[in-house]
Amino acid sequence: MTKHKNLPIFSLKNSRKVLLILFIFVCNFFTFCSTEKSHFTKKEEKILDAFSFEEKKALEEFFYELLIEEKGIFVLFGSKPMVLTHVSSYKVHDPSASLLTTIDTSVWEKVKERCEVENYVMIKKPTQDPKIHDLIFANRTNIILTLQENHQTFKDILGHDFSPMKEAFDLENFDSPFWNQVFNNHVLTGIILGYGQANAFFFDRWSSGSESTDHKIAGYETAPFDFPKDDEILEKEFSFENIPLPAFRALSTDTTVEKYIQERKRIRQAYQKRDPLIVTLKKLMEES
Repeated sequence: MTKHKNLPIFSLKNSRKVLLILFIFVCNFFTFCSTEKSHFTKKEEKILDAFSFEEKKALEEFFYELLIEEKGIFVLFGSKPMVLTHVSSYKVHDPSASLLTTIDTSVWEKVKERCEVENYVMIKKPTQDPKIHDLIFANRTNIILTLQENHQTFKDILGHDFSPMKEAFDLENFDSPFWNQVFNNHVLTGIILGYGQANAFFFDRWSSGSESTDHKIAGYETAPFDFPKDDEILEKEFSFENIPLPAFRALSTDTTVEKYIQERKRIRQAYQKRDPLIVTLKKLMEES
């Protein structure tokens, strides 16, 4: 009879135990991962439970207009502090409404209440025309960062110091001296809309000198100043995966447009093959 050398029964038993434990661990690991994935999906789906079928349709239209057509998606997912547009209550066929958005801002109130939105704000400010309002969609965190980054520029133009944090939370105050000054100045408005400091300064000079041949700078060959071309979406329908860049005049040497191109890549990935409504609501619910 052949004898096995150096193979104690104790070692064989231990080896079997180790293999059994390893097998159980692997099985539990994959079961856990599968359960977590399923749980996450159900959790995502529950976000929509707070809205009726009709409300979901209204949300889809609202977010398409705000995030895609008005480029608010760069406020939601990117570095853009805010978008500023004009909302009209004129009838669609009225010439006064042809260049204005008709976003239904009442939808936002439902989103804000049911999703407990904190970092994002929507402000509807009256204008001289009772049927036209200024509409602002803003990211408080981005506003604070932009004001802090451009603190000295704002301070020099305004003629006084200010607190970026305080002013970011005073945005909804229609009587705010700070914001009234900002929105009455081309440079500061351009910066807070995320167009970049150089572009904002250049636009102010370009617009103020547009009627004077001696001061025109739009035609400078050394510093082209125009709306950047967006070849990626040329002749394509806009969507959450085919997102247009923010539209503003930019110097050919400025890096602001390139920044938004890189942000768009990340935004596309966030929405890729997923329900745009779920992705959007989840982002709005995130804490700053």
